Amino acid sequence: MNALLRMAKDVLKRSPESKVFTCDIGLIKRLAGLKQTDNEELKKALKTLGSTSIEYNILNKDTSVRGFFRFLSEVKIVGESTGKITTISFEFPTSVLETIKNPNMFVKLDLLVIRGLESKHSVAIYELLKDYQNL
Repeated sequence: MNALLRMAKDVLKRSPESKVFTCDIGLIKRLAGLKQTDNEELKKALKTLGSTSIEYNILNKDTSVRGFFRFLSEVKIVGESTGKITTISFEFPTSVLETIKNPNMFVKLDLLVIRGLESKHSVAIYELLKDYQNL
């Protein structure tokens, strides 16, 4: 999830109207820390992200809005029919794109640190500590 957000944020800095994001399969696997060579782990993760619903503002940091959204609206895997996946392209719902462009209640995370953590609980603690780092 964080790897896709990072790639989209970089593209949106250069082209704020972008809606579809494309990346090399090797890059996404490196950023996500995926080691399998058959890409099954990546396809499973992308499918899971496509059906993941995310609730935001659960800590009421922004008192005006609270809600939820699907993380990805579409994922295309290029080259799967030939057995040699080369790239993926993905799209976010409008609310995700707007949040990436204006992250007023989100914190910048280091993907290399997250990759080195061994459990989902340690990732959650890292995100929480980064969020309150300057208090």
